[in-house]
Amino acid sequence: SRNNYDSTGRVGLSNLGNTCFMNSTLQCLAHTDILREYFTSGIYKEHLNIDNPLGTGGELATAFAELLTSMWSTKGNNSGTSSSLPYSNGCSTSYTAYNSNVVNPRNFKYSLGRHAEQFIGYDQHDSQELATYLLDALHEDTNRVTKKPYIEKPEQKVDESDNEAAAKAWDIHLQREDSFVTRTFVGQVKSKVTCPIAGCGRVSTTYDPFMYLSVPIPGTSDVTIDATFVPLDPKKINEKISLTVPKSFSVSDYLERIGELVGAASEDLIAADIFKNDVYEIYTLSDPVTKLFGNQNVDVFLYQLEPLVSIQQQQKKMEDVPELGACHPFMSCSSSSEKDTQNLVKSCLSNDFSFYDDEYQWTSILCSHTSDVIFNRLHNTKRSTHQERIDFLAKLQTYIIREKERMLNSGQHTEELAGDSHIGTVLPSAAHPKPSVSSSIFHGVYNMSSLLTLQYCAEKFRQWCMAIQAEKQKSAEGGIIIQVLMQDESLLRPYYSRGADFCFTIPLIMRIPRSMTVFELRLALGKRLSRALEANDLNGWTLQGVSALPVGMDDCNDFYNKHEDVNESAKKPKISPSSKLTNADLVLAGIPMTYQNTNQSTYTRAHRLGCLEAGSGNILEQATSDDPDELAIVSDFLGRDSGRVFLLLSRKSTRYNFNVETWEHVAPSTHQEEMPDASGRSHPNLLSCIKKYCQKEQLEKSEMWFCNRCQAHVRAWKHIHLFRTPPILIIQLKRFHYSSSTHHRYKIDAWVEFPLEGLDLTEFVLNRNEEEEAIYDCYAVSNHYGGLGGGHYTAFALDKDGHWCHFDDSVVTEVDDAAVVSKAAYVLYYRRREQKKITNASEERLTHDSEFKYSLSPVSITTDASSSGSLDEILDAPYQNESNDFAV
Repeated sequence: SRNNYDSTGRVGLSNLGNTCFMNSTLQCLAHTDILREYFTSGIYKEHLNIDNPLGTGGELATAFAELLTSMWSTKGNNSGTSSSLPYSNGCSTSYTAYNSNVVNPRNFKYSLGRHAEQFIGYDQHDSQELATYLLDALHEDTNRVTKKPYIEKPEQKVDESDNEAAAKAWDIHLQREDSFVTRTFVGQVKSKVTCPIAGCGRVSTTYDPFMYLSVPIPGTSDVTIDATFVPLDPKKINEKISLTVPKSFSVSDYLERIGELVGAASEDLIAADIFKNDVYEIYTLSDPVTKLFGNQNVDVFLYQLEPLVSIQQQQKKMEDVPELGACHPFMSCSSSSEKDTQNLVKSCLSNDFSFYDDEYQWTSILCSHTSDVIFNRLHNTKRSTHQERIDFLAKLQTYIIREKERMLNSGQHTEELAGDSHIGTVLPSAAHPKPSVSSSIFHGVYNMSSLLTLQYCAEKFRQWCMAIQAEKQKSAEGGIIIQVLMQDESLLRPYYSRGADFCFTIPLIMRIPRSMTVFELRLALGKRLSRALEANDLNGWTLQGVSALPVGMDDCNDFYNKHEDVNESAKKPKISPSSKLTNADLVLAGIPMTYQNTNQSTYTRAHRLGCLEAGSGNILEQATSDDPDELAIVSDFLGRDSGRVFLLLSRKSTRYNFNVETWEHVAPSTHQEEMPDASGRSHPNLLSCIKKYCQKEQLEKSEMWFCNRCQAHVRAWKHIHLFRTPPILIIQLKRFHYSSSTHHRYKIDAWVEFPLEGLDLTEFVLNRNEEEEAIYDCYAVSNHYGGLGGGHYTAFALDKDGHWCHFDDSVVTEVDDAAVVSKAAYVLYYRRREQKKITNASEERLTHDSEFKYSLSPVSITTDASSSGSLDEILDAPYQNESNDFAV
């Protein structure tokens, strides 16, 4: 009955406690004339589907209808009105208007919470979230499909037109979702997804239904980052790159876009902030991209690193050294008899060597049988390489075998087996008439007991070497990242070389193998700095050890004799004729370096790296690849990541010149990417938002698409077009953003201009119909004030007389049209023009006609300022599935 349906709609809703979001949505839907007419007229009862498991058994639809009736009834007074609701499951669902302009939605809130747990209680929620759920629930409660068939979503065929594919998709959709809400609020978009993998060419085009458009706001959801790209190729100069990306991006996503522009893998790029020629911060991949924007005092630099694959290959080559086999209880000798060998093994097994399991004990035994200087250097991982330790063990095993043969051949071991020898006892040489084999490296083996002890300790040392090597390989499988800063040596003070003091040009960030030596680092720096490092007068300088690989240990005696006095050899200039390197390599071989590891503060003093002393003043001094300090492993000094190396360049040197201007020169970008539309620079408008919504974009990692041709999830390119728009169009402005990669949330408070009348979407709609133009007028707006931590929702809506009113819970005030457009606008409600006014006769006919079928596309519905909407043509139009004509 419509006897009481004569209100102007200026009715407020009581706030039950953080229910402003609900009141805002209810006011917008209550002022949707065609929806209100459908429920308050009682037509919805003919279509209730109480057996639908996806619905609420008709309870929410009935509660919504009763609430609308209470809001738009002229009987509201202090005594109130009450009506019983069907399908209430025995619960009280009456609504009372305490006065003529306020209604308490308590019972609707109760029904809502019964079927949507997220809305139980009095927590704040999103008004669009409620609108989406409510319309979906109303659809399921009035869905005419009682048993939904399973139909696979079709893709557009190659020989199929847009109209044919869209009609087919809509027909399939109606076979499952067929209600008044579907035909009134649901439109259709054309979604085209393209696989980005070269050579694939997979394209998927579907026509999908939508109930609302969630459009981005141009210029607010994106950020433009200006950065300086430093290429790996030393012949290429630095380049300025300006790229616009979504604010939801992480640094990893940003580097992936940069990699596509410069032709590099994202894993081979690193982003850093450079401040006063120092590395202020190196960004992690999980950092939000917004950290790279907004600080005017810091410059963003993008460094291209040595490819990860190349680093892994270099490390494998450097570490491809033979592993020495275990030192068994005793190795057999060809000269010994089988019986002697067996007796020797029994003697070895009968002794208890557990005393030497402690590292201090087995290192003491090894030191007693060789030079303290040699072994202590090998035991120091910062002073020796794995190759050197392996070579030492090989020579030690050779020595043990030779000693065993001597004892077996001389019969010395039989005397020890007959007695009670003490393991590890090294007797004075005077007690042994038979001396050991002469060696300048190993000594002190006079009996079988000491030999067995030495062999056991050698095995403990071998195990220790293997464990150290395995730990290094695991800790830095992809190499290490180092910072290289250029300091002016002439400005440094003795014993005072702090951090980035006196850095005079932009730094360099590199990825190096974890096994790289100091001398190899010099060669790598010589290559990277060759563009700016100019040699003036080198007087024929050459370097020894061009290969820069660790020297071999073929002659044990010669090697260790050469390194007996490490400190003395490091002081001598090492210039010798050999193959010539590049001028930059020669210059780097004469430049002192210092370092700070990752555990040191940037304000602590830097330490010497390599054999050259800072400030020595000896311009003839040069590093060579065979110097012990140059053979040291860089990663042992710097740590796993972000260690700092300082090149102490002399700005007054006559031998070389570092051209700062060449090093810092930046070229304009040669990599251009299409910039987003900037039509809404200060105040974006709604059309620019819709245009951005329809722009081609690449999916984020959290939204990757599965390509059945590549059999992989890929970041496909997606392009959306509006194919048809519904009579009632809901547009959500994406003010709330959340990044799945950075877990960062923020709200956009930008002012968005939107027309209250004449929103023309003709240019965006593919299927155009002259009789039903896609021109819309706004009739309601849901507003949000405040931020993410808290806020308040209100609504603007047109009343029956065509006046804009502001609905702030129970307070209703009339406002000017200019007040409706504000930066608080969140969800916009539009209705299509040229709608026809409803008549009582058509309503009566449709009320009793329960066998109507919906048309493929709803006809236009006309509403002017004084009309309440039309249902007759929407509900009475035949189902148009016989024709290929697709009329919107």
